Amino acid sequence: MYQTNTKLISNKKLSGDFFLLTFTNPKISRNSKPGQFIMLKIDDEKTFLRRPFSICRTSNNTFDILFKVVGKGTEILSKAKRGDIFNILGPLGNGYTPLPTSHLPAKGLVEGFPLARQRFSGGLPVLVGGGTGVASLLFLAQSFALKNIKPVVFIGAKIKKDVMFENQFKKYGCKVIVSTEDGSYGKRGMISKFFSSYLIANPYSLSTVIYSCGPKPMLKEIAKISKKYNLKCFVSLEEKMACGIGTCMGCVVKIRRPMSNVQCPMSKVQNQEFEYKSVCKDGPVFDAEDIIW
Repeated sequence: MYQTNTKLISNKKLSGDFFLLTFTNPKISRNSKPGQFIMLKIDDEKTFLRRPFSICRTSNNTFDILFKVVGKGTEILSKAKRGDIFNILGPLGNGYTPLPTSHLPAKGLVEGFPLARQRFSGGLPVLVGGGTGVASLLFLAQSFALKNIKPVVFIGAKIKKDVMFENQFKKYGCKVIVSTEDGSYGKRGMISKFFSSYLIANPYSLSTVIYSCGPKPMLKEIAKISKKYNLKCFVSLEEKMACGIGTCMGCVVKIRRPMSNVQCPMSKVQNQEFEYKSVCKDGPVFDAEDIIW
């Protein structure tokens, strides 16, 4: 983890209220892994607390963040200019759990070989993102591409202009399925519906791993569907944060505690033993089955 003044080298408006910022900082870019985030100081006078942003892509010396204007802080950030300096803390949190070697594509697979056969051979990962949740998944797809792993990607958004990174995922070789709630682009409806339909219609391996990031109701549904099909699922939670390092405990979630470790009979909810974990320090990525939704 580094705390450093970092130069903005690009501020690009992608669509509507969505912006992509590129910073130059070799320490952060070279030491980040998919699922991690930064805490960015926007303005000393107008915004007291830092804001968390997932790292959505890296190069040797730069890294990108995606954000949507939702308040004063992001409104100020949307007007940032090339050359502006921001104090950044990162990379923070635990990223996505790497796939075990058994999930790597079988040797000898040929480009263009039927996708279903590849799933039987190695269990391709499936990425499900909603809104700005696609940011950390793009970084994950980038890391998979370096290993010649080409995930299936589901992108959900409310309307067409909220669909982010479709072409970027395709550049990494991913099969991309998009849905919008109003049907203005892609399929019409919630992305969880099409994720479920996909698992029903396509053969999959039990070694398939699901990675998801987005609104909590969507994550809860993806976790439910994954459990139904006995698939391992990791979710990246988005919570409001103040410190980013687990000190303020402002972003805690209830996590199931292994029964062998339970010592306090008072920590029960709905007959389930639990403990509090901070999203910033212990997450933001958790095994979906560990979360008490």
